[in-house]
Amino acid sequence: MLELIAALTQSGVIGINGTISWNIPEDLAHFRQYTMNQIIVMGRKTFQSLPRPLPNRTHIVLTNTLWVQSPDNCKYNSCPVHYCTMDDLEKTILEVDPDRRKRVIIIGGGEIYRHFYKKCDRMCLTVVDNPIRGDVAVPEILHYARKHMKVVNRTGKLYSAMGGEVYEIITYKREL
Repeated sequence: MLELIAALTQSGVIGINGTISWNIPEDLAHFRQYTMNQIIVMGRKTFQSLPRPLPNRTHIVLTNTLWVQSPDNCKYNSCPVHYCTMDDLEKTILEVDPDRRKRVIIIGGGEIYRHFYKKCDRMCLTVVDNPIRGDVAVPEILHYARKHMKVVNRTGKLYSAMGGEVYEIITYKREL
């Protein structure tokens, strides 16, 4: 079962210049809690945008060209990092979690979201109401979730104490 977590605007903007276009500490805390002790899957650019691997998560970094990594480079502060191509993702997931006890969560970026959103059984979307400009957008995620999935949890409108953004966290589940 695949899940997806994303923060995006109503128009699908997820970022600008390799960063998130807003500052919502409450959503970052939600992301941390949602992904803690799980497997997170991301593209190489998203991984490189992180200040360091995220603690207490298993990282799978998707790349078109597999880098040669020494074993020393595959663990940062006890955070396992695995590199694979799209074709080897299932195999890599089985290697890192043979008993399938952890959730597998797609965390971005744009190309990775576009590849996986229709394959996800669950999406947790933080939808930012404020019109924010960006250079990466995936409006198809919201459209797909609204049309093909069922809302199973919705926070209602929230207000960020830091930046004043209005946002809502909506969890969708695929209808069987």
